[in-house]
Amino acid sequence: MVQRKGHLVRVESLFAKLAPSEQKVAVSILEDPAVVIDMGISELAKRSGSSEAAVVRFCKKAGFAGFKQFKTAMSQEFGSAPPPEIKNALDEHMKESGSVESIIRKVRDLDVSVLNEALLGVDREQLDGAAERLASAKRVAIFAAGLSGTVASELNNRLMRFGFDSQYETSSYAQLMQASKLTPDDCAVGISYSGSTKEIVEAMGLARNTGASTIGITSLRDSPLARGSDFVIAPEIRQSQFDVGMWSIPRIVGLAVVDVLMMAVAFKMGREEGDGASSRRALLDRLGIGD
Repeated sequence: MVQRKGHLVRVESLFAKLAPSEQKVAVSILEDPAVVIDMGISELAKRSGSSEAAVVRFCKKAGFAGFKQFKTAMSQEFGSAPPPEIKNALDEHMKESGSVESIIRKVRDLDVSVLNEALLGVDREQLDGAAERLASAKRVAIFAAGLSGTVASELNNRLMRFGFDSQYETSSYAQLMQASKLTPDDCAVGISYSGSTKEIVEAMGLARNTGASTIGITSLRDSPLARGSDFVIAPEIRQSQFDVGMWSIPRIVGLAVVDVLMMAVAFKMGREEGDGASSRRALLDRLGIGD
């Protein structure tokens, strides 16, 4: 039997006292805490078959002011070490293989396999269109939440190094404000593994209403984020790839997508005309990326 710690123990201890709709929320969290912490409230409600109100009630009964505070606490608990379920899965693989060296090979082979499959599934025309639009954008706004923030931060840093006016705010309120101030000359990038995170979908909707171009990065092509984006970069990530506890897979794939996208942008910038073109090309030359 899996030995739970921290907030998961609290969730289990509360279970009998929860209403049926709240128990559905608890079950989803206990079954897959690593994935839940990257979800928005509407996504968790949908996944658990409950409602947003039930999620809020559950969080308050668990001792938190709301869903945001609960998710932050879960992220902190699982951010520095894998959840018990993940550690247990890795331990089982070690027992089967007999050595840490075998585990290293397994993880390496899995990462390579996942990246190959994920990037092969990316639509080339969509990627090319996204790179073309980014290269000509006057300003770039990036929206992400939870674990997707790692990918968003990397994309933001890379864009700034290339001379772009790029911004990534971690606050969902700040992201909404940022989205509302975009113009048709700008570009918004939304990043969500599930493509259903409420805060990200809302920010992208606001950006689209301003006339800004929108780029969605998500593993689910038929998701709200994908449907509402002008360009969709959708690496394929199968749920079964989490079976050995590799809950960092979405971030690994996301960072690879950033590498591919920025390389494409770099080459597009070589043909760029207009304000800022010469300074960006000069920066590319200094970085050794130009033709």
